[in-house]
Amino acid sequence: MEMLNNQSYSSLILDGVQLDRMALLKRSGLAMNDPTIPVWEKEFYGFLSRWLDNSPVVEIETSGTTGQPRKLEVEKKRMIVSAKMTGHVLNLAEGDITLLCLPVRFIAGMMMIVRAFVLGLNLMPRKPAGNPLPYLDRHYDFTAMTPMQVWEILRENNGAEKLGSVDKVIIGGGPVPASLPKQLKTLKNRIWHTYGMTETLTHIALRRINSKNASEWFTPLPGVTVRPGEENTLVIEAPGICSRAVMTDDIAEFDQKGRFRILGRRDHLINSGGLKCNPEVIEQILSETVSIPFFVSGWPDERLGEKIVLFVENTEADHSMATQFRRVLEKLPDRRMFPRAVCTVSRFFRTSSGKIRRKETVSYYLAHPAETSWRGL
Repeated sequence: MEMLNNQSYSSLILDGVQLDRMALLKRSGLAMNDPTIPVWEKEFYGFLSRWLDNSPVVEIETSGTTGQPRKLEVEKKRMIVSAKMTGHVLNLAEGDITLLCLPVRFIAGMMMIVRAFVLGLNLMPRKPAGNPLPYLDRHYDFTAMTPMQVWEILRENNGAEKLGSVDKVIIGGGPVPASLPKQLKTLKNRIWHTYGMTETLTHIALRRINSKNASEWFTPLPGVTVRPGEENTLVIEAPGICSRAVMTDDIAEFDQKGRFRILGRRDHLINSGGLKCNPEVIEQILSETVSIPFFVSGWPDERLGEKIVLFVENTEADHSMATQFRRVLEKLPDRRMFPRAVCTVSRFFRTSSGKIRRKETVSYYLAHPAETSWRGL
């Protein structure tokens, strides 16, 4: 495996200007000591300093989607391997103009920087924003966004056109609502949904979500293999990126081509009267038409143990919304999966990257029932 030293992948094209290691370290030092520099920019230059130092590892933090955030040490040489794999699969070329609009304190933003170092990309760092549309005022060859960012862009009048002007887009950090591929399918650029996590240095698999090549199945990157583990959870073997097999809690289905698709998470399963319900199945159906934030989870019930509940983040939910939910939910494969009620709350708890903390949200409203509003379904 390739080793990293002070001279390896230490120059960067930043906003069109080629900077060597000394120039980058000088810029980083000035930025970190300037009280007028915004936090996001300090985080950017802070990572540049850590990438260019003598340590063989970088400390990163998990997003905390399924638990408390954790600190991990990642070998830089493995980040290099990951960057090269992505560059090969997406056919990224030296000088490609690349928009960075993700937070650099998490692995997705860090890896965009590493790809720029390793592949010679022309990196354009911008302040992370829920709606990056204002940054799409010029041509880009490549960018990475979250599903929420893409959703916000598409809400704008000219959003689809602007997003379609980016040659290659990867969308990651969470599931893609069923409505998104429908809105993206006519765009002529290339858009992929990625699968991965902090421990795998972002994505280890891709699926195309627009054009005639669109697919529900993720194809692992070269050198990555997947297999079923306990209860059909996904196990990832990526020797160049991970020192050992990664055991996930994602329930997956596999095909004979080595591909997979995610059916839900083992730790999200609801046991309602003996029926083990995968809430992601319900959410996928609802996401085709429902635009407000929601999720499905269990709620304590004397008879069933847990009842299936649809949680909605909207203080103005009304009767017509419940009627819409009932109409869409008629598509469920099993009537027993039908949620018993809609629980409307003012806000969901989220990670700093915007992902919903399901367990924390449900636990809070269990302890504060006066802050909930219920409607039967």
